[in-house]
Amino acid sequence: MARLVHDVPGKATTEGSVVLLDGPEGTALSLTPAAAEETGQQLIRAAEKARHAELVKRGESNNSVHQRQEG
Repeated sequence: MARLVHDVPGKATTEGSVVLLDGPEGTALSLTPAAAEETGQQLIRAAEKARHAELVKRGESNNSVHQRQEG
């Protein structure tokens, strides 16, 4: 299944005790504070993995990046 990938970040706001997340193309979520915190943590972990995958795909694994910085 093809996925449309967005490069525009979502915007998080609050309305009372509800966290609102507005994303691209009208995407919207209403979350409890606990759900928003867990979602945020999972997003950060997933972004770190995806960033690493980008580096590996370009041949810039952590080792090669460190070697270039030291050299």
